[in-house]
Amino acid sequence: AAAVQRIVDALDSTAGQSQAACERISGIVANLKQFARLDEAEFQPAQVRDGIESALGLLRHQLAGRIEVIREFGELPEIHCAPRQLNQLFMNLLENAVEAIRAAARPGVIRLRTRVEAGAVNIEIEENGIGIPPENLGKIFDPGFTTKGVRVGTGLGLPICYQIVEAHGGRIEVESRLGEGSRFTVTLPMRRSG
Repeated sequence: AAAVQRIVDALDSTAGQSQAACERISGIVANLKQFARLDEAEFQPAQVRDGIESALGLLRHQLAGRIEVIREFGELPEIHCAPRQLNQLFMNLLENAVEAIRAAARPGVIRLRTRVEAGAVNIEIEENGIGIPPENLGKIFDPGFTTKGVRVGTGLGLPICYQIVEAHGGRIEVESRLGEGSRFTVTLPMRRSG
């Protein structure tokens, strides 16, 4: 009887932990929506490059003397977007790039490319940081996903990036080689449909 009671107690404990985890995830999603405030975003014509430069300016002290930034900017038209949200998108991606390089403990390079392709604006942020393990690539945009001992892609930064890009009718993709670095590619339509 004591053994059965221990099993019942263990199952009760597991059920409680599962419920707490679900509540935590619900809270994360609510915080994500509140933080991004996409429902209140004002869509207007804006230049993508301004958002990138704004984020780089805010990160200047983290980049100076440690990370070389290479700009390969093509001519871009203004696009219909929520500029504050794009600023947040670029800030999150660049902060992740800085963290990845810091974790790799070598001279860093962030390469930024912009171009127009198939009627959309294409932005690439590539760095020579630690890279992302292949088994994590499909999870990094999931709210609540974390990697113990590796800070790249943790917290709400990448899920917020995903939400912002989705709200613009675009897409975000990542390629990475462990130990060599990662490249995030954001594709945004010139004008959001709907």
